[in-house]
Amino acid sequence: MLKLHDFCNRALQGIASVTDASGCDWVSIGDLLKSGHPRHPSRARYAWPLQSFDVASYLR
Repeated sequence: MLKLHDFCNRALQGIASVTDASGCDWVSIGDLLKSGHPRHPSRARYAWPLQSFDVASYLR
């Protein structure tokens, strides 16, 4: 049985490969969480700036 965590990681890797091929830039809203994960948009404040997000490092 495939674990949800494994599925999500593979899905994000696929999305990242498409965005890399398209030359897209990744951003996060505000600082990353202590765990290193980006914030969910529903938990972000409008005043927080967008910041560059290195999705390749995140996937490692």
